[in-house]
Amino acid sequence: MGSNSSVVTRKGQITIPADIRKELNIKEGDRMIFVRQNGSVQMLTPEEIVRRTSGSLRLPEGRQLLSIEEEKEAVAQAIADEVAEGMTGRRP
Repeated sequence: MGSNSSVVTRKGQITIPADIRKELNIKEGDRMIFVRQNGSVQMLTPEEIVRRTSGSLRLPEGRQLLSIEEEKEAVAQAIADEVAEGMTGRRP
C-alpha cells in the first residue's frame, strides 16, 4: 500500500493523486461515495459499491443478475421516476 497526500482547499476540495485515479479508473465527472467507518473514511466508486454488495440479496425464483450497466440504467430510471413524481405528484 502506497502513501499519498493532498491539501484541502477552502471549498473542502482535494485532489486525488494521478496514480490513484489511474489505478481506480477515476475520470473527471465520476461520482465518488464517502463511507465513514471506525474513525476513518473510505472513498469508493459506485461500481465498487455494486461489486461489494453484488449477490448479497437472494433473487426470486427465475430471476437473473443484472450487469453493472443494466443496474446503472435501472438506478438512473428510478431516480428519474422519483424526480418526475416529485414534480407531478404521481408516478410516470
